[in-house]
Amino acid sequence: MGRDGVPVTAAEVVAVAAVELTDASSWWHDIDDSPAWQNRIFYTLAVLYGIVATVALVQLVRIQLRVPEYGWTTQKVFHFLNFLVNGVRCLVFIFFRNVQRLKPEIVQHILLDMPSLAFFTTYALLVLFWAEIYYQARAVSTDGLKPSFYTINIMVYVVQITLWLILWWKPISALLILSKMFFAGVSLFAALGFLLYGGRLFLMLQRFPVESKGRRKKLQEVGYVTTICFFCFLVRCIMMCFNAFDKNADLDVLDHPILNFIYYLWVEILPSSLVLFILRKLPPKRDNAITYMVTKPQSSTSSVLFQTTTVMAICCSAEWSLAYTKCCRTTHHVHAFIPTCHFPSLYTVSASNPRFFHVNFSASPTPILEEEPSNTPIIRVDVNFADVQEYSKPGTENLNEFLCGLFEDPKTKELAFDYYQRLKERPEFRPEKSTFKHVIRYLMRLKKWDFILSVSEDFKVYHVLPDRATCSRLVKFCIEHGKFRIAEVLLDAFKSDSKVAFLAFSSAMRSYNKLHMFRSTVLVFERMKCTSVVLDSRGYLHIMEACSKLNECEKVVQLFHEFESRELRGSARYLAQIYGILCESLGRCGRAFEALDYFREMAKKGISEHSIYSTLIYSFASLRKVDVAEELLREAKSKTMISDPEVYLKLVLMYVEEGLLEKTLEVVKAMEDADVKVSDCVLCTVVNGFSKKRGFSAAVKVFEDLISQGYEPGQVTYASVINAYWRLGQYSKAEKVFLEMDQKGFDKCVYAYSSMIVMYGRTGRVRCAMRLMAKMKERGCKPNVWIYNSLIDMHGRDKNLKQVEKLWKEMKRRKVAPDKVTYTSIIGAYSKAGEFETSVKLFNEYRMNGGLIDRAMAGIMVSVYSRKKTGNTRWKLKQNRIRIIMGVPDLVALALQAFHRRQKTIAYFFHKTGILNTLPLT
Repeated sequence: MGRDGVPVTAAEVVAVAAVELTDASSWWHDIDDSPAWQNRIFYTLAVLYGIVATVALVQLVRIQLRVPEYGWTTQKVFHFLNFLVNGVRCLVFIFFRNVQRLKPEIVQHILLDMPSLAFFTTYALLVLFWAEIYYQARAVSTDGLKPSFYTINIMVYVVQITLWLILWWKPISALLILSKMFFAGVSLFAALGFLLYGGRLFLMLQRFPVESKGRRKKLQEVGYVTTICFFCFLVRCIMMCFNAFDKNADLDVLDHPILNFIYYLWVEILPSSLVLFILRKLPPKRDNAITYMVTKPQSSTSSVLFQTTTVMAICCSAEWSLAYTKCCRTTHHVHAFIPTCHFPSLYTVSASNPRFFHVNFSASPTPILEEEPSNTPIIRVDVNFADVQEYSKPGTENLNEFLCGLFEDPKTKELAFDYYQRLKERPEFRPEKSTFKHVIRYLMRLKKWDFILSVSEDFKVYHVLPDRATCSRLVKFCIEHGKFRIAEVLLDAFKSDSKVAFLAFSSAMRSYNKLHMFRSTVLVFERMKCTSVVLDSRGYLHIMEACSKLNECEKVVQLFHEFESRELRGSARYLAQIYGILCESLGRCGRAFEALDYFREMAKKGISEHSIYSTLIYSFASLRKVDVAEELLREAKSKTMISDPEVYLKLVLMYVEEGLLEKTLEVVKAMEDADVKVSDCVLCTVVNGFSKKRGFSAAVKVFEDLISQGYEPGQVTYASVINAYWRLGQYSKAEKVFLEMDQKGFDKCVYAYSSMIVMYGRTGRVRCAMRLMAKMKERGCKPNVWIYNSLIDMHGRDKNLKQVEKLWKEMKRRKVAPDKVTYTSIIGAYSKAGEFETSVKLFNEYRMNGGLIDRAMAGIMVSVYSRKKTGNTRWKLKQNRIRIIMGVPDLVALALQAFHRRQKTIAYFFHKTGILNTLPLT
């Protein structure tokens, strides 16, 4: 880094990105203090609430149009309250500035908290809905649920309104905290309600043994809504606790727009949107009829269908709640109030006019329907199995064929798996390979991980495995989906069959390599050796790739010799890839000549793999073996085209380090001939190479030549050239390049901004520098320490201490760590303005932070102490143990100047320290 704080080396150019990360989260406070950002955030909240309110209203209208004969059902009330809550929120955030000016202040709290109470009531309806379903399914009376619901809501509203009235009469901070903590308790109560009744209903539905689409949909609906609402109210409870005791977390003020946005997004907007989406299904029209014709067969199929009907009876509901559920296995009757709709969703059937559902399983073709009370409409559903023989129990010798037939039909796959689970209980049943193949395909499609684990135990019990391809595909599927434990269990089950095992283990290693889990690949290999499973060619390829990525070069060589000695059948198709991994591993470890020997050996065997040329050229370029690298490049050009940009970049770096700069231009030409895009990295390396070896003039000239040939520079190249132009004093060209860079969209390069600001400082254009910094901030590009150093230095030379102090405070607020140049510039600025006390204070701060003293800092502090009129100043330098790193001419000149001007403090300092006695003066 130069004395002015601007990087000049290529390493410092690469470090720009890391330096930018030192700017911390001061943007939060900037946005909070910005009226423009406040408007954007609160209006965004208003738009989001408006969208949710519109969706709820549209859904309410659609439900009314679909079933106009019913009044205010639970579903309609739910959507209406959603519309009301989100609509009020929308209006509050549209007029948020007017709301903040309302007096007394309690009115503001009412406008912000009343929708929250309505939100609580809205989602408490879901808890009531699930509680009714749960208790009715367990034959428990639900008469007290709705009165309890109304009582709880009334109590919540009465307590909260009482607290507001007290605060209106006499504002007390403790009561305001109590009000917020009360609402936090209400939110926690709601969260626990969802967890209790949603969890109970979920577990109840999960216990039904029948796998059906309706059951899965109901489980997902209950699970998703429970999870969303539980976390929504839990987060609201936690945030309200912080809001009550921490002023910085206050949600009722304009000064926290980001916090408000995050809070309302997570606790109201997202939960409402997701729940409305999950419960989006409309009830069917009333005139839909449900008619089934079923005769009970003499097989287990009847029990399956009976359980399915039971699930439907429990999961379907009228006005979101079951009125009555009664199941009797002895007579095979199912009585339930359900709406005329498909299973399952949110339904709108009035509880005052329920429909009675009667299913009679009977062997007679015309089952007898019982007479029901006249005030209850009856839905007569006759369930009849038309093709009894199709589902009758097959003989034991045809069980596998029967299961495979069911699995082949998409409509009966679920039934087939259920039969498989039941048949496992029969001692005479023994699944075949084809059966396992169908079972695995079915479970993979549905991602039933628990059942896959269960089937892996069946492999051991029955000593039967599917075909090799299915086993390999199953292991790969588990690893790709992150089910590593299941994959290990499967590999353990497959090791009993060597023909299946080697393919399964090979598939596991390949899958782990794709996930870059190379250590896991090695563990699979070690496990494979312990179980005496023999590797095939693909297995060697995968384990060598893993060891190469782990930089275990010796292990790769050892595996290669083991592979060669075995002379595996069919290894020719993988031999070229194995040689490529071997050469790449050796080249990465610096053993390029060994890699070249293996490459020549490979060529003698007639194996062709031209991609290895890139690896070898890259390796020899890293070792700066120019002759070998050039020979390989010529050889590669005669056979193939090198298309790897990293190889060309490595060649350019090699030529730069060796001082062969003209050859870097030949590499650029070779890239163009090979139809490889000349990247910004290559151009930047060429320009910086000329700058480092031959100076800025040569760098500028080669840049202009490359531009004239049609090459497109990027951000880094532009930044390097701007730095070169201003150092040569060609300020107009620097500005021209910067403008061109800006027009091409490269407007966030800190290094380019730094160079331009330093240039403006050197030319005395302070205003231009400040305008450029403001433009930089506007574009979201954060100033780094180099820019602050330049600005402090130029304002210090103008003795503009106000601006210096502002920049210094801004650095601390943005948490940009000052360096030695920063302290030198700011101490020098205060010294020039005669603020010696501030200079000493900053110097002490610099020393406390572990800063070292260089020649510039020592000269400034000697001048400060010489002009500071206190009796104890002559010992300051000695007490701080300053080691002055100054050249002999500078030190002698300073001493003679001090004696000539009769500056006794400095003269006494030189006399006491005895520095002059050690100088080689003649």
